[in-house]
Amino acid sequence: MSGPARNSMCPCGSGKKYKRCCLDKIGTASKLPKISDNKTLICHTFSVTFDPIEDSLIACLPQEDQEKYQHAAHDLTVHHNGLKTLPVFQELVRKYPHVPIFHNNLLNARQFLGQEEEVEKGVIELYRQFPNYLFAKLGQATLYLRQEKIDLIPEIFNQTFDLKMLYPDRELFHIMEVRAFYHFLGRYFFYTGREDQLACCHGLLADIDRESKEAEHLEELLDYIEVKKVLLDLPAKAKARILKKKSKKSRTQKISQNDLPEQLSFTE
Repeated sequence: MSGPARNSMCPCGSGKKYKRCCLDKIGTASKLPKISDNKTLICHTFSVTFDPIEDSLIACLPQEDQEKYQHAAHDLTVHHNGLKTLPVFQELVRKYPHVPIFHNNLLNARQFLGQEEEVEKGVIELYRQFPNYLFAKLGQATLYLRQEKIDLIPEIFNQTFDLKMLYPDRELFHIMEVRAFYHFLGRYFFYTGREDQLACCHGLLADIDRESKEAEHLEELLDYIEVKKVLLDLPAKAKARILKKKSKKSRTQKISQNDLPEQLSFTE
């Protein structure tokens, strides 16, 4: 799949930017295999939007609380203000414990404040309460990835890494859902040695939102793999010279297992 950059003018001639016009009308094909059968490719199509998708649970709340949530979510997403938004989401969770997105934003606020222990406990509890909520699945799966409990991850996604199959009744997904889902899959495929599927995830993210940090991170993982291949094929002396030369460049890190690109937040 290829297309214009999302900030360029839409080719339909509307005069709007591509991301605000036809991008969300473009079907996104996910050609990823069932986990249980690496030879079987599943190809499903769904649409992606950058505009907000109404949450039916939030739409039922009093207008005052809806506005309170919208302001706090903006402060958290745009300004990363965990200190200001933490008490707001704590209050919303107390009043509306059945709304998973409030729990998820509370975890985000705690994460920005560096409350890692509380975040880990919250991730486990979020998945226990809302096992079908996408960000609960991604949080628990990321926790397993960090704990190297790789074999437990497929069960979270019902033995398939396909967004449309996870939610067959949905035709439209928000860009944050798509970024988070395929970014996690790319990292999972990296750690399980499935380079082709990592490249597939990167290609999909790059096509729909090539400027995203998630697409850039997966590209770094692919670059790491390529550099590692080159180093493995070189004699020891040549490898040492290359590493010494690269260490002198401020923008290039020494290639080692400890210098893998930093993992991104698993909550959105």
